[in-house]
Amino acid sequence: MKTEFLKLILAEIDVILSKEQKVSVQDILSRIDYPNDQILIAIGYLLHDNRVYLNEKDMALEYKVFYFWVLLTIL
Repeated sequence: MKTEFLKLILAEIDVILSKEQKVSVQDILSRIDYPNDQILIAIGYLLHDNRVYLNEKDMALEYKVFYFWVLLTIL
C-alpha cells in the first residue's frame, strides 16, 4: 500500500473517531470508500501505534484517553 493512501485512510478514521467516541470496525469499513483490506491495514497501524483501543466484545474502536487528550491540545 502506498503511504499517501494510508495517510488518507488514517485521516478519515481520525475524523470519524473525533466525532464519535466509539465506532465499530464494520461501521468504519462501510463509511470509508477504500478497499476493506487497506482500511484494516490502517486500523492495524493505529493499534500498533497505541493510538486506539479495540474493544473485542463489540469490535469497536475508540481513542485511548491519553492520545485523544494530546490530539485536542495540539489542535
